[in-house]
Amino acid sequence: MQESRSLADCRSWSPSSRWGRVAVVASFLLLSGCRLFLTPEEDVLALSSIIAAVEVEGGTVALQEGSPSHDATAPRADASGNQAIIPGGGTGFVVTADAPFTQVFAWADGADGYYWVELDAPRDSVDLILVYGSSLAENQYDFRFAVGDGAGPGDAQSRLMGVVTVGTGDVQVSVSWDAPSDVDLYVVDPQGEEIYYGNRQAASGGELDLDSNAACHGPDVQNENITWPEDSAPRGEYTVRVNHWDNCEASRTNWVVTVQVRGQVARTYTGSFTGAGNQGGAGAGELVTTFVY
Repeated sequence: MQESRSLADCRSWSPSSRWGRVAVVASFLLLSGCRLFLTPEEDVLALSSIIAAVEVEGGTVALQEGSPSHDATAPRADASGNQAIIPGGGTGFVVTADAPFTQVFAWADGADGYYWVELDAPRDSVDLILVYGSSLAENQYDFRFAVGDGAGPGDAQSRLMGVVTVGTGDVQVSVSWDAPSDVDLYVVDPQGEEIYYGNRQAASGGELDLDSNAACHGPDVQNENITWPEDSAPRGEYTVRVNHWDNCEASRTNWVVTVQVRGQVARTYTGSFTGAGNQGGAGAGELVTTFVY
């Protein structure tokens, strides 16, 4: 079973509204290939180059300077998700608490700034998508997640994130998932050639440079990545699919596909797999999206 949705049309950003709240989602997104020249008063690049955007359904997101004020009476958060990240990719996190909350806070320890998520109704669980910058300078980051109910965040949950180096470029498509299963990424280029685990290098220059947990034998970083280096991606339509090769005894696998195209806003798509998997090869998988470069 596979379900998917896109939040790409819910994001917006402009210099005049960077700190404001937009009706659905406002996210500060550092696009691959775009350089943002900021005045010292606006310089929050330390965080936005690591966590380029935070996405949520049913709430608004704002990037704030400094650090959030602590509220000792707020619930303590817990956060679960894939703790291996790749430059330009995205991952899903589930943030929970033992009492309802209306706000979620996310940041990277030591980097100026934090993301403030205002929910449209109290919840005790919320799904977040984090999208990462295309150049991650460190080998690991300490991400912090906290929740609150109007007076600031409570005690934060720490998640140590390990960085897996992959290629970025004009076109980058990646998938991240949250269970020790075998998920495969497929991209068909404008020339009709399919890139996947059985054909890792295309004539157009596209390459699958990260393959995870093949046949449940690892290495299991639960990310895959297909990219075209700078100035090499062919113009035209691309097709993206994901396939559930084997569940590796996991009952459910939730995935996030991130599409980075030079000159365009990054797009994310989510879904889930259940069942045993199909061990599919060429042509397998569920359609995620098509896009034009």
